[in-house]
Amino acid sequence: MRSFLLSASKTVIISHISSSEVAFLRGLAKPFASTKTKLVFRFRDQDLKETSTNQTYGSLLKNLTMIKSFASGILVPKTYIWPVDSTLYLQPHTSLVADAHKIGLEVFATDFAMMLLFHTTTVTTQLMNGLLSDFPITPSEAIAKPLVISHDGASGDYPGCTDVAYKKAIEDGADVIDCTVQISKDGTPFCMSSVNLLNGTSVGQSQFRTKLSTVDDLHLDWADIQGLTPVITNPYPDYFLYRNPKSKSDGKIVSLADFLGIAKKATSLHGVLIRIENARYLAAKEGFNVTAKVSDALEKAGFNSPKAQKVMIQSSNSSVLKAMKGKNYELVYHIDEGISGAPKDTVAYIKSFADSVAVNKLSVFPTDGGFLTAATDVVQQLQSAKLPVYVHYLKNEFVSQAYDFFSDPIVEINSFVMELELT
Repeated sequence: MRSFLLSASKTVIISHISSSEVAFLRGLAKPFASTKTKLVFRFRDQDLKETSTNQTYGSLLKNLTMIKSFASGILVPKTYIWPVDSTLYLQPHTSLVADAHKIGLEVFATDFAMMLLFHTTTVTTQLMNGLLSDFPITPSEAIAKPLVISHDGASGDYPGCTDVAYKKAIEDGADVIDCTVQISKDGTPFCMSSVNLLNGTSVGQSQFRTKLSTVDDLHLDWADIQGLTPVITNPYPDYFLYRNPKSKSDGKIVSLADFLGIAKKATSLHGVLIRIENARYLAAKEGFNVTAKVSDALEKAGFNSPKAQKVMIQSSNSSVLKAMKGKNYELVYHIDEGISGAPKDTVAYIKSFADSVAVNKLSVFPTDGGFLTAATDVVQQLQSAKLPVYVHYLKNEFVSQAYDFFSDPIVEINSFVMELELT
């Protein structure tokens, strides 16, 4: 093999040569010393023995200076840099990258794959020289930066609509955080994804469980709702995909006022999205004017001032958006059913009360049997009428994505952003 490489290098430019054998790379160090070819020593599992030295790769890891004597870089399994425990939770990263860079070794990581047990994006906080992946499109295409709107905060990490979920969404770089507004029995607006407290809280195991068969779940005062334990949602439990079990009940349910307070303190945020989907029910059943309560909360929190963060009001009910017209808010019409087109007269009607539109991702890239079919013209038709388009909901779970996206949420995001020019 050494002879072959030396011969090949006379006619072909070889940028890197990688091997897990010390003796083999040592034998190439002198012949390639005057070339641009970089020799990279590949570490295997720490308990395995490297044949030419009879040392384990774990032992060789402690002697990077020796590696530097014949190689310009190292290639390591990603767990060398960011280990995980037996339950696949990340542990603190090691000092390997910093130690290697200190003595002039480049660092490359490997073992990136899209299968459930191996999927990770942890290397983004380490200054790496390169990545090796079964799916090169993932690292190469992870470049799009659309407007990122949370869904119930970081509801993949914590129970949705809780203080910790919103703070994590901000920490993770969301541009806009969202609150779906419900109203308690005593009239306090709060954030909860569903009108039914059974979805997202442990009310079924609380002192209020005896009331569930006789009264509506929302017949609880805000003080009682605050005392409920939130529960993380798992949209794909049939596949045994459970979100962050260690934190499945962390955080506290927040009022709309608390939500706006969290947002106001976050200087990195562009704004907030307030979702109103039960206005008619709350008016008829409870006698509450939810749009008035939302407007009042926004005004009290200072979101009506000229320098305030952006406010988006989203609803699938046109009357809600019409009630909010005339204020300095972006009104987003949520089309809650799947559509394959947007006729001009329909678009003109939507534009009479909305500033932008939110559509289901299957209205843009429909699927058949899990595979993508021809993309629709929905986005182009709406954009041609100068209606910005938002697409929902993008999830990390591989079963939520069409097979054409290679079980990769980043490829899915880039397909929407780069191909359809979504913002």
